[in-house]
Amino acid sequence: MQQYGIRFEQTRIPYLITIFSCMPIFLFIYFVPVNADSQFYQDVENFIDQNLFGRVGMWSSVFPLPSKVITNYVCVVAPVLSLFFTWSTIKHSAFRATDYPASPVRLIALMLCWVVLIVFLLYVFIVDETNLASDGRRYGYFGRYRILYAFWSSAILYGACVMTLVSYMIFRFFPVVIINKLRLSR
Repeated sequence: MQQYGIRFEQTRIPYLITIFSCMPIFLFIYFVPVNADSQFYQDVENFIDQNLFGRVGMWSSVFPLPSKVITNYVCVVAPVLSLFFTWSTIKHSAFRATDYPASPVRLIALMLCWVVLIVFLLYVFIVDETNLASDGRRYGYFGRYRILYAFWSSAILYGACVMTLVSYMIFRFFPVVIINKLRLSR
C-alpha cells in the first residue's frame, strides 16, 4: 500500500523542551493560591487583567487565580514554543514528499478546512471564555480538579505545537504540489 503525503524517514521531536515548558503549569496550579489573598497576587492579577489577556480560554471558577495565570501563560508561551517546536522538528527530521493523487481542488479544500479548524480552535481556546467547572459531564472534571486542569492546559500547549507543525507541512508542501499539478496539466 502506497503512502501519500509527506513521509518522515527520521523524526526527532523536541519532547524535552515541551516538558520543560509545561512544568510551570504544574507549578502554577499548586503554588498560586485560589484567590488573590496578598498584595503580590493582587498585583499579579491586575497585571494580567491590564497588560495580558485577562480571563480567556478555558478557566475554572473553583480555582480562578491559578487558572487565569495558566491560561495567560499558555496564550503567551504557545506561539513562541510552537514556532521553536516546528523549527526544531523540521531541522532534525528527514522526510520526503510522496505522490499526491488528489486533485488541486481537493488540496485547496483541505487547506481551507484546516484554516477554518485553526480559527475555530483559536476562538475556543483563546478568545472565548469557558468555565470548565460549570460544565456538567464532559469537561467538568478538568475544571474541578487541579491536576486534571494542569494536564488539560499542558495538552492545549502541546496541541498548539503539533498544529503549528502540521500547518507548516500543509502550507509549505501542498502549494508546491498544486503548482506542479497545474503546470503538468497545461
